[in-house]
Amino acid sequence: MTFGVVFLFAGLVTLALRLAWNPSGRSYLEYVPIGAVLAAFLCDRLLPRRAGGARGAAWDAGVLALALMRVFIPPLPFVSGHTLFATYAALTARRWPLRALALLVLAEVTYVKIFASGDWRSLLGGLAVAGIAAAARGRLDRRG
Repeated sequence: MTFGVVFLFAGLVTLALRLAWNPSGRSYLEYVPIGAVLAAFLCDRLLPRRAGGARGAAWDAGVLALALMRVFIPPLPFVSGHTLFATYAALTARRWPLRALALLVLAEVTYVKIFASGDWRSLLGGLAVAGIAAAARGRLDRRG
């Protein structure tokens, strides 16, 4: 089911980009994969409910908002939003579809950051912030 939702959402992101913006191919490569991770993340968190309750959901929303800041108010948060979200999703995933997809997208983001854009500092920052956020989420889950 997760992959069905992921493919549907990725298709919708592609269509929305095409209709609203008609961007270059690079933009599709940048936004469609991370959109797929978002869809898998929502499936992972919503079906069935994850431990951590409201505090865990609020933490997840905060991490997602932090990652989205890079899109809406750059250069904040001064780290790669793609790296931050993909790493956080991989580290906190309950099921293998999210973990596998997040790691695949993280590999793509890492390649782009190192070889295409040379933005390795934001990559390292995103990895660090995601690690800290995932550790904090783990504490919330253990407290119940």
